[in-house]
Amino acid sequence: MMPTPDGYNIARTLREETARMPGYAVDVVDLGLRWEDAMALGLETEEFERRRALPDGLVLSPEAQRAFTGRLLSSDYGQRPRWLCHRVELNAFSAPQLVAYIEQRLKDTGVRGKIIPPDTHLADVAHRLYGSAVDGQIEGIVAELLQVDRLTRRLRTHFTEAADLSEARPWIEEVLTAHPTHWWRDALGNKVDDLVWDQREEMTTAVRRALLEAIQAGALTEPEERAADA
Repeated sequence: MMPTPDGYNIARTLREETARMPGYAVDVVDLGLRWEDAMALGLETEEFERRRALPDGLVLSPEAQRAFTGRLLSSDYGQRPRWLCHRVELNAFSAPQLVAYIEQRLKDTGVRGKIIPPDTHLADVAHRLYGSAVDGQIEGIVAELLQVDRLTRRLRTHFTEAADLSEARPWIEEVLTAHPTHWWRDALGNKVDDLVWDQREEMTTAVRRALLEAIQAGALTEPEERAADA
């Protein structure tokens, strides 16, 4: 909430039932800035024109009531009345002042620090996090020892150069004939995925052979042992 009519009304609306939600009620802890607080902090006020009546049901101090009621500017027949009023916006705070104010209001309302779960839950989460971290380390070590990036590039080059992709246009046209709303790139991508899947067994054999060659070449041997054998 802010020291403006709308700010006070937001807090009230959140707390009370409305025409759309009859019977609604919730305990709302208002941490907002009230008019009296703003004045005590010496914050600057600003003028604004109010063109509609103050919302019903607002609970205002006499000082806030005077500020929001303001001075009638015009009430000519056939024209909507206007009032010159005062309010305080949050930008009246400096950034450090706003942080300090919010922290103090949280403290005043008894808000505690960060919630830490029970020890049993912490142990379970810690084990899962540790296991996930171990998985990542092992995968990285395997990739480094077996030079997986280099192996992948070599096999990709081999299979890509051997692939016959000259029928790309007929593949796309076949799909678009049956499904005119499809994007050509999706049609081509699906066909390519099918081709790769059909080669899965051949690729598995090639990967197995490449890994075996890497191991036989000393990929899993300690550096000192490789140096001694050289």
